[in-house]
Amino acid sequence: MVGKRLLVLGLCLCLFPSGVIAEKLEKDTVIQGIKCAKGRVAYFYKSGKLKKARLSQKQEIQGIKFPKGAKLGFYESGKLNYIDLLQLQDQKIQVQGIKCATYVRFHESGKIASIYLSQDQEIQGIECAKEIEEGCANYVRFYESGKLESACFPEDEDQEIQGMRFLKGTRFTLYESGEFLYAYSFEEQEIQGIKFPEGTHLCFYESGKLQYVDIHQDQEIQGIKFLKGTHLGSGKLRKLAEEILKRKINWKNKIKTGLWIILIIGVILAIRGIIPQIILTQIRKLRKQERK
Repeated sequence: MVGKRLLVLGLCLCLFPSGVIAEKLEKDTVIQGIKCAKGRVAYFYKSGKLKKARLSQKQEIQGIKFPKGAKLGFYESGKLNYIDLLQLQDQKIQVQGIKCATYVRFHESGKIASIYLSQDQEIQGIECAKEIEEGCANYVRFYESGKLESACFPEDEDQEIQGMRFLKGTRFTLYESGEFLYAYSFEEQEIQGIKFPEGTHLCFYESGKLQYVDIHQDQEIQGIKFLKGTHLGSGKLRKLAEEILKRKINWKNKIKTGLWIILIIGVILAIRGIIPQIILTQIRKLRKQERK
C-alpha cells in the first residue's frame, strides 16, 4: 500500500509539478501518524508531507484531543496549520486552555493565530465574545508571541478597559504591548480633551495618544460640525483639541468678566444705598443740634 501511494505521489508530481497533490483514500489509513478517513481526499505537499486530511477516529495530535471527522491542515514541517469543525457543530474541543467552536488557525510555532470561541471567555484579562453564528466576525486573533491582538466584546453588557468605555459587541484591536490600537462604537465620552459621540472609530498610537478618528455619520463634537466620512488625523485632532480648549478658556473668561460686572454693579448699588443713608443721618443730627 505504501509503495502504491509513493507511485501515485510520483505520478502527481510529474503531472502537477507546482500544485497540491491529492489522493482519495480507499480505506481508513494512517498517514505520517495521522488516522485519515476512507472515502475522503488527503492532500500532500510536493515533498510528500501531509497537507490536509479528515480523521477516521478520535485522536490526540500535538497535545489536542480531536473528535472523529475533524478536518486538519498541516504546515510542511508537520505542525498543525488549522482545525476545521464546521461540520461537527456538536463537537467542542479545548485548545491551549481556550474552548473552541468551529475553527482554529495556528502560527507555525504552534501558538494560536485565530480562533472562534464556543462561549464568552476571559482571555488575558479581557472578556471576549463567542462565535454567534457560523461565518460571523466574532473571532479572536493572537500575535505570534501569544499576546491577544483582536476580538469582540460580549453582547450582554458594555465594557470598560484602560479607562475607556465600550459598547457591547464592539470589535477592538490591541498592540502587542496590550495598549489599544483601535476600536469601534465607543460610548459617548471625553478622551484627551475631546468629547466624542457614540459610534466614532478611534485609532491610537502605542503611546496612548489619539492617532486618527473616522466620523461615520454627520455629527457635532462640542459645537463643531463634521460631515459623514470625515477623517481626522493626529494634526487635525490636535487643532480640534486646541480649538475646544480655546473655546473653554474664552467661555471661562466670559464667565469671569460677567462675575466681575455683577460684583461691580452690586458694589455700586450698595454704595448708592449706604451714602444716602449716611447723609440723611448727618442731616438729622444737625437739625437736632439747631433745635437745642
